[in-house]
This record gives sequence, C-alpha cells and structure tokens, in this order.
Amino acid sequence: MRRFDGIVRMDLTMQLFIVTRRGLVAICALMWLLAASAVIAGLHASLLTMMKDADALGFGGRRGYMKPVIAWSYNLTLIAVLVNGKNWRKFDDRQKGQLIGAL
Repeated sequence: MRRFDGIVRMDLTMQLFIVTRRGLVAICALMWLLAASAVIAGLHASLLTMMKDADALGFGGRRGYMKPVIAWSYNLTLIAVLVNGKNWRKFDDRQKGQLIGAL
C-alpha cells in the first residue's frame, strides 16, 4: 500500500509541477504581452505627437524625432538577421552596420 501511495504522491507532485510550470509560462506570456503593449502605446503616442508638430519639425525634424523611437520600438538587428537568413553570415561588420542603418 505504501508503494501505491508513493506513486500517487509522485503523480500528484508531477501534476502540481506541470500546473506550476504552466502557470509560470502563463505569467511570463502575460508580462510579455503587457511589455509589448507598452512599446506599441509609446510608439503610437510618439507618432501622434510628431504628426501634430509635423509642420514645425519639417522632414528632418520628423526623422530626428522618430529615429530613437523606432530604435527603441523595434529590434532592427534581429529584423536584419531574419530578412537575410544565411546570407547574414557572409556580411562583414561594415555591411551589417550599413544594412541595420538602412532599416
């Protein structure tokens, strides 16, 4: 009977571990969604502010205003790597920098 109890306890422990692990994954996913929402909200607010001041800023001013916002909102290096796939490894550092700068 003890052996059976041990197996049952182990199963319950494993189930608790799985539930806890799923809960942790769910919490991490929720935190990621909240963080992603904050990035989008910041980007949106910056775009609205920039558009309201578009005439005063001019083209260069709008570009300068949005450059740090875009850099903060997007992982441009990751985008460049994903877009280029295997070719990314063939680029030297100068070429990689130029591509990221073009984005």
